[in-house]
Amino acid sequence: MPSHTDKRTTDTASRGFLGTLRDVLFEPTTEGRARGAPTPAANVGGETRPAALEALRQSLEAERGPAIREFTLQLEALGEALPDLGVRRRAALRVLALKGTTRSALLLEIDRLFAALDTQRRSFTGKVDARNAALEARRAEAASACQRASASAERAVAELESALGTERAKLAEATQRRNEVVAECDAAAAELGAKARGFEEAHAALRAEYVNLKRELSEPETS
Repeated sequence: MPSHTDKRTTDTASRGFLGTLRDVLFEPTTEGRARGAPTPAANVGGETRPAALEALRQSLEAERGPAIREFTLQLEALGEALPDLGVRRRAALRVLALKGTTRSALLLEIDRLFAALDTQRRSFTGKVDARNAALEARRAEAASACQRASASAERAVAELESALGTERAKLAEATQRRNEVVAECDAAAAELGAKARGFEEAHAALRAEYVNLKRELSEPETS
């Protein structure tokens, strides 16, 4: 098979594999989405490993040649008769040899599977790295946004505290001015009261004086 055909097949299988694993490894579970909370990493690993393994096996199906397919079929067919895996493999190899399939052919196909696995690993690692970079960028942006918001809030608090100090000073000044005016008014009122009392006393004294004078002038003269 031409090399460019192998590359297209491998690329197609790799894209299919990555697409299958996208929901398995990168998307939260239905329960996690409902709760709105992240799934613990330890649980994710335990939950996704079987699904990832199955997806990886399926992605290699297009890379499996006739020799490895026949070898797998023989292993499955001999499963009940030969429980021991080593014995079963040797028996399967003998059957393949009788059908004209050599170990070398089988090994070449296994090398192709290794190459496909390595290609998928590189592709998937690149996807993971890109996702990690996006997460780090998101963390950095959140930290930067928090820093900007905190600085703005601190400036606003400082301005409010300054304004509050100014208004408190105005309040103290107004209170002091009121007290001074009240004291001045109290003093003026006391002085005015004293003057009013003095006037009333002088008025009463002068009136009494004129009353006496009138009385005296009104009396008849005696010779």
